[in-house]
Amino acid sequence: MPHSRVIVGVVGGHSQPTLAEHIGKEIADKDQILLTGGRPGAGGAEAKDRAMDGAVNFASNKAGKVARIISVLPENPPTGRDVLWSLEISAQRRAVSIHTRLSSHQRDFINGVTPDVLITLRGGPGTLAEIVFAAFTGVPVVFVDSFDQLRAKLDDAGRLEAVQKIIDEARQEYPIGGALETASVVTGLQSLLAKPGLTVPPTGNLADDAEKTVSLALAHAKSSATSALNKFPGIKSYPNSAQEFERLLGIVDA
Repeated sequence: MPHSRVIVGVVGGHSQPTLAEHIGKEIADKDQILLTGGRPGAGGAEAKDRAMDGAVNFASNKAGKVARIISVLPENPPTGRDVLWSLEISAQRRAVSIHTRLSSHQRDFINGVTPDVLITLRGGPGTLAEIVFAAFTGVPVVFVDSFDQLRAKLDDAGRLEAVQKIIDEARQEYPIGGALETASVVTGLQSLLAKPGLTVPPTGNLADDAEKTVSLALAHAKSSATSALNKFPGIKSYPNSAQEFERLLGIVDA
């Protein structure tokens, strides 16, 4: 990875808000970069927002710490502005918000392929799709108190159909290719969720050890071979968006 710090993606639903917040705090404490589909101060229990809160609140109350965060948002820019990016730089925060103008499902592709490692909490079809996108591009996946819950969803045909619909929608923006057809999705998820070496701990049921989770994620990221596909994929309506992301990543990483 060309950046000096690890980009840690955090995905999941709304059933583990405290754990998500603690994970965000640990990422900031270890001076790494947090990427989610949420934003700080959004409220609610979604992992994507609470992880951001954890990073920002920790840096705001700890001298010398900085929250380095990237928000990938499925929405238009703030009213009256025709911009893709929002950049905030302060003593406690180096933050980029990407107003993708994509659907939430198309945005999920960015969440899966851009990080150097993906921490996965309990979730639904969107979380499973993000895992598929990560595995497709060689991004290591760490499960924290989510392994059994997500594996159980593989027996639910309706959930798998929903995952495929998300992938089909992402195909409208990104040329994902035939590797993510329905049969490949099922096989790939079954294979990934059968690898205990990528869980925290091997049983996949670590309830609240955020520090251990983040340490394991960083170890996987640093030992993983870099994939040419493991990067910000750009946005078609913004031809230079991939290059601009790298420029802004350099500011967040500084």
